Amino acid sequence: EIAINFIAQNTVNFYLGYNLYVNGELVQNAKLTTATQIADYAFFGCKSLTTIELPETLTKIGVSAFSYCVLLKTVKMPESLTSIGAYAFENCLSLVNITIPNNVTTIEAYAFQDCSSLKNVTIGNSVTTINRSTF
Repeated sequence: EIAINFIAQNTVNFYLGYNLYVNGELVQNAKLTTATQIADYAFFGCKSLTTIELPETLTKIGVSAFSYCVLLKTVKMPESLTSIGAYAFENCLSLVNITIPNNVTTIEAYAFQDCSSLKNVTIGNSVTTINRSTF
């Protein structure tokens, strides 16, 4: 597991190709230690990622943030999360279980579209909006 610490106070934007490398090491399991938002397309198409733990400071997952992470099996979302963007986990073919934390109020359209292995979804009690074709 690689811990990724974003030191900057502002949103950190980055784009990945097909794999994530840190110091020359292929990252399959990652733990983000600080961030308030995951930027749009931040991990889009990252085929190496299998597990990600999101920080307790996180409030928003952006548009297509983890789309096409086809080997992503496990996502640990923090209770601080309030919003999941459109297409956030689209086509995460290996995702089986997902728990939406209690503070999430909105799940945008297509957030989990084409997650063909998704069998168990637990939705927190604060969700007031689930947009079209979310699952």
